[in-house]
Amino acid sequence: MENHLSRLYRQDLPPNAVMVLQYPTSFRGYQGKQGCLFNLTKWMLDDQHQPTSLDDMLIEVPHRILAVMGSDMKVFVPNQPEEQMVHHWAEKFGITTRPEYVSLGSLQVPHVTLFPMEALDNNQHAVDPDDHYYVHSKNLIAEIDCVQAKVLEDVQVPCVMKVIRGSNSDGTWIIYSQEEYEKKSNEIKGFNPNTTFLFTELVENVKHTYCAQFYLRKNGEMQWLGVTEDMKHCTDLWNGMFKKIESDVQEKLCKLLLPTVQPVAKVLHYKKYFGVVGVDVLVDQSGKQYVVDINPRVNGSTPLLVASNSMEAKGWTHGITISEIKVYNKTKEEIISTANKVQSGVVVVISMIDKRSYHSCQFFIYSRSICDCFNILHANFLGK
Repeated sequence: MENHLSRLYRQDLPPNAVMVLQYPTSFRGYQGKQGCLFNLTKWMLDDQHQPTSLDDMLIEVPHRILAVMGSDMKVFVPNQPEEQMVHHWAEKFGITTRPEYVSLGSLQVPHVTLFPMEALDNNQHAVDPDDHYYVHSKNLIAEIDCVQAKVLEDVQVPCVMKVIRGSNSDGTWIIYSQEEYEKKSNEIKGFNPNTTFLFTELVENVKHTYCAQFYLRKNGEMQWLGVTEDMKHCTDLWNGMFKKIESDVQEKLCKLLLPTVQPVAKVLHYKKYFGVVGVDVLVDQSGKQYVVDINPRVNGSTPLLVASNSMEAKGWTHGITISEIKVYNKTKEEIISTANKVQSGVVVVISMIDKRSYHSCQFFIYSRSICDCFNILHANFLGK
């Protein structure tokens, strides 16, 4: 697996190609907000009911990808990171050159996007935007001969309800009653009356929530990247979801999940998509698998996964990515300094957003176990 994302894409693209590190939005309430990119007349997203936060859209997602991007492609970012951040990433990930920033659409070259963008001409998209929009649909799973939750013709409680093209992880709900369905669907259609939903059977007794990731080349070759898992962490100081990578079980997970996702790769290639793909697979207590989501783009945990090889070589076999950590009583310089002093693992500060009374931080933390990763977080960054 390549340690830098740009090296994966350069297999299929010319050296002057551009990576666009921003998701568009169709939420009209953000009009006038500096830095937003809108899809208002085509390639619409179903995000009007619950738009991605501006912090996530303009800083957290772009910086998370940029940290492991490398220099084999030019990049567009809505907010360039401070030099101390770029230097910090270079030290942690072994990237010796700086990214080359360009304005969006300023070059008539292929642009790799997370989602089709109205701000670009059709011929500037590396993947045909209509094809890319098609494979972003939640309806795609039903077209693939893979193990999956049964698609329902209408709401049948309990079930899972999804909008067709949400933004990030928003747009999925578990419906337990008819009243709950009517309340949620009316709420969403109040923002966009044309919203349609997909209903699937609820997978119960879930033991694992995996994201199997690979790079799909233009020629259809499937290059396995690895598997991350979504987990929940609860303590007095922090309660929320995080994503983890465990290098010592990757071979086992590849054998388990590769046959499940190979049909996905075949269909995506047929639909003319190439690039990073993340396939969400639920595994229940009996070991049965269900493909529940397909994301034809760089995923939230892809950077954690891409960097894991170099971390494993240093003896750090486990890692987590975690965001919206409130760090009090530290300047940005002190946060980076604290990260650099950790000796029981590696802490990478991915983003820091000044909230006046604290900094909202995003970290990658690698160590010898997931428990050790959280011990590092608690000992150095949590608490007032």
